[in-house]
Amino acid sequence: HELLVFVDSDSFLDPFAVRNIVQPFKDKEMGGVSGRTDVANTYTNALTKMQAVRYSIAFRVMKAAEGYFDAATCLSGPLSCYRRDLVLKYMDSWLNQRFLGQKATFGDDRSMTNFILRHNRTTYQDSAVCMTIVPRSYKVFLRQQMRWKRSWLRESLIASRFMWKKEPFMALSFYMGVLVPIAAPVIVLYNLIYVPIMHRVFPTSFIVGMLMMSLLMSMAQLFIRRSTTWIYALWFCLYYEAVLLWQMPVAWVTFWKTTWGTRMTAADVEELKRKQEKDAAKKMKAVEAG
Repeated sequence: HELLVFVDSDSFLDPFAVRNIVQPFKDKEMGGVSGRTDVANTYTNALTKMQAVRYSIAFRVMKAAEGYFDAATCLSGPLSCYRRDLVLKYMDSWLNQRFLGQKATFGDDRSMTNFILRHNRTTYQDSAVCMTIVPRSYKVFLRQQMRWKRSWLRESLIASRFMWKKEPFMALSFYMGVLVPIAAPVIVLYNLIYVPIMHRVFPTSFIVGMLMMSLLMSMAQLFIRRSTTWIYALWFCLYYEAVLLWQMPVAWVTFWKTTWGTRMTAADVEELKRKQEKDAAKKMKAVEAG
């Protein structure tokens, strides 16, 4: 067949998902399509509800906007479809991708998207729906988010080399989307710490801006889902500013790391082995010193 559908092992497809995801390929220039991913375990706890809001906004607003310009920057792993000839064309480069001398072991969906998007169109199909299980514990969630940020940084740097060739508004949106998360920690520190201390001014405008952003997310979620989860858009914004935002500087200085953190890949096994050897050496020195 001329099309290949990619599905994560923990995805649950809607009966019509595959039929719907192939429709955009009527356009001969279309190289890949992302389906929509919803959260299957939304109502488990506050964390899963927060993630459900994030998924709704990420797919049905942000990815849909990219799809409008035929330039979806991530054909997400839970459900995506590509032209077979393009996958075969980039297969070796994709499987053996290295960045700063390290083998790329995650972010494979963004990586393949970059190969395709460089010379072809990519889009989003809202009617191609799948469900996925999201982390229930903050420990697993934070490890997942750190892994995603590292792959986002890597692939965003790669995409920056060619996104300027796309439709002007899409290109501007992409580069702003890269710069803002990187600059965000500095902006927050400046407004919440530097200004109040140095100028003795309460950061009213900054806080109001944050509240308005969370309100917009809440309204979008209420419009999309018509459920009580809209209230967790506020919680997501607060959690992002307090916790997730500060993963970005860490990701910047560690984005060459290849360990998953949530499963024992070869890189994780090697990392564990190094830690065990280091701990054993410390214990041996302590015994000799005693």
